[in-house]
Order: sequence, then structure tokens, then C-alpha cells
Amino acid sequence: MSQKLQTPQFKNIWNEELIYLFDLFERYGYEIRIAGGAVRDLLMGFEPHDIDLATTATPDQMKEIFEKENIRMLHTNGEKHGTVTVRLNDKENYEITTLRIDVLTDGRHAEVQFTEDWKLDANRRDLTINSIFLDRDGSIIDFFAGYDDIKHHRIKFVGEPATRIQEDYLRILRYFRFYSRICLDENSHCIQSIEAIKENASGLKGIAGERIWVEFRKIVCSRFADSLMKKIIDTNVHKFIGLPDVCDLKEFSRIYKIYENNLKNIPLPITMVCSLLHSAKEFELLHRRLKFSNEEKRIAEFLFAYRDKYKRIVDQENDKKLEDRLKPFRFILVDNVKDAKGFEKFTELVKYVDRLGYVEHLRDWNIPLFPISGDVLQDLKIPKGPIYSKILQNLKESWKNEFDMNTSEETVQKLKEKMNEFI
Repeated sequence: MSQKLQTPQFKNIWNEELIYLFDLFERYGYEIRIAGGAVRDLLMGFEPHDIDLATTATPDQMKEIFEKENIRMLHTNGEKHGTVTVRLNDKENYEITTLRIDVLTDGRHAEVQFTEDWKLDANRRDLTINSIFLDRDGSIIDFFAGYDDIKHHRIKFVGEPATRIQEDYLRILRYFRFYSRICLDENSHCIQSIEAIKENASGLKGIAGERIWVEFRKIVCSRFADSLMKKIIDTNVHKFIGLPDVCDLKEFSRIYKIYENNLKNIPLPITMVCSLLHSAKEFELLHRRLKFSNEEKRIAEFLFAYRDKYKRIVDQENDKKLEDRLKPFRFILVDNVKDAKGFEKFTELVKYVDRLGYVEHLRDWNIPLFPISGDVLQDLKIPKGPIYSKILQNLKESWKNEFDMNTSEETVQKLKEKMNEFI
């Protein structure tokens, strides 16, 4: 006798659109069930953000139904893999995928064959916790004891770990990502799974960097991130996703430990990744592999420009007054005042050096503008050339350190008088 789910979260998903879809497929003689991540979330007591569905109807049969019923279908690029997406009442989208088996895999992509066998479809999924289906009455269809693994907080591959991994090597990273979500202990890994990961880690070489980053970015900011990162290094996975052979695990762990009890404040994934790297050069090599966004790249460049200097500054704060401690951080904001994303980058830096509290002191600070420009130098008949930027830079440092970033006329006059020192 199958178990049934009757939780408030399960009852809440049954809106008009989902009820209509189930009625529709049943009217045309096809089975349809809730599948994948939505089932996992419901069995964990969470209400899912998206509800994916599985059916015995083929894509052509689904299209025939939806055309006959005047139901809007969205992008069709998933059809060759069995997925049709519909929009109901102009408010809810649902992805509906035909049951399938993988007939040919290369470790990245699969050629599929449609089936009406629910167990065969479950067998092709990555982890037991993602291989469960739900009927509309709450019946749990669970061929591989995934619900038992959820209840006991275990992460296991469906069937033989090496076989599942070799079908799609990205499943290595998915193992670590879901471990952080499901497990209660940072060291309760399935030995067989870890051995299979280590033996097959080199397969990640053939996986596109963008796909790797989608998974890896979730791991570095997750629960148990430091122990998971250690396991990723122990299994040599890091070498095949673009990270250097020797990662700075101590630095990564230092930052993670600051935020492990309040993960909502943990730095962005790109910041956590930078903590694993020793230099901007290592970042450039990793960027070639993982294809970070332009904004992520700019954050990384900002961190490498400031992080080592400001770690030293923080180490030397000792018993200084708050204003004296804030002053060098004000300098950063002054130097980046024209950067529209400057404060976001600044926030990542202060998180990195464990000074997040400074954000509240500086968030509403009216950042002063350096009052001397190239026009002033021109008015003073200083010849144009490389000397311009040198003079301006020296004057700006003097303005920050000696004149406390004051912008009064008196300060401007003193700065003009000081120019001769730099000519």
C-alpha cells in the first residue's frame, strides 16, 4: 500500500490551473503526475516554487491536446527531450515532460526514447530524492526509496553511482549541492558515492563551464560549504572545473565560518570563489573556464585590488576609535564614487575582511568628490602630459590623508599651493 501525502503545502499547490491540467490529461486517457524537485520539496515540508509534471503522453500527443483545447504553448525547444511548456489563464506556466529513458549518453547530453513505464523514467534520474512522483490524491510513487532517504537525511544516487555519473558528469556537483540541502551531518557521505565521484571526476572536463558554474555557485554559499569544498578537493573534482591544483581552503573556511550561523549574510558566490584563489592571475584562468558574468568579473577585480591590503588594515585596528577604523574604508568609497555598483563591491569587500558592520555606518555617507580636476591644473598653466595624472593622484592621496577629504575653498587653495611638491 502506497503512502499518501496530505500536508497543507501539498493542498496549497492545487490551484485552478493545476486541477484543470490533471482533469484534461485524464479525460484524454493519459497519466500525469507531479515530478522531480517539486515532489522533493513537498516531502521535506516546503511549498515548491515551480511544479514540473511527468506524463505518459508523447510531445506530439500533448501538442494535439493543447491545440484542440486552445491552450497556449510556449517555447518548443524542449520537445526533442520530451518537454512541452504551457501557460494557463495567462498566469501559470507548467513544464510537462514525457516519461523517457536514455538510449545514448556521452556524459553531457542524452538521446532519449519515450516510454510509459514510470519506473524506467525514475531509474534515469540522478538522485533517489529526485526520482519520486506524486499522484493528485497524494499517493507517493517511490521506486528507489527516495522518501526514506529524505526522512533519514541521506543523499544517494539512483542505482549504481558510477553509472549515473557517467550519464551526465554534472551530477557530481549536484550530489554536493543536494548534500548541503538534505543532510544533517557534514560527514555522513555515502562511501560508494564518494569513490565513484573520485574515479569519474575527470569527466567534468567535457562539461561546459556555464553549466558547472550554475551548480558550483550554489555549493560555495551553502550549508557545510567548507567541508564540501574539502571533499571536492579530496576527490580531485576541483582540478577539472578550472580551480588551481592548490586552493586556499584555509581562507575559504575562514570566511565561511564567519557566516555559517547566518548564511543570509554570506558573501556572493563570486566572492567565495575568490577566497579559494591566491591571485588575480588564477582568477583569469578560472574565468576562461567558468565564463563568469561581467558584473562577477568586476567584483573579483575589485576584491583582488583591495583584499590583501585591507586584511592587514583590519589586523592593525587594535583599540582605534570607530572613526579611525572607518577612515580607510571611506577612502575606498571616495576612490570609487563614480562607479554605480561601487557600494555593492564595497559590501563584498567588508564581508570578506569580516567588517560587515561598517556597511551601516557608511551606507548613507555623502561621499565627497575630490575638488581638484585637470581643468584646475590647466588654469595653473601646468603643461599637459603624464605629469597630470601623477600630480592629481598625489594631491588626492594628500587630500584624503592630510585634509580629511574636506572640500572647502580653503582646502582647495591649500591643495593648489601643495602642487609644487609634485611637479
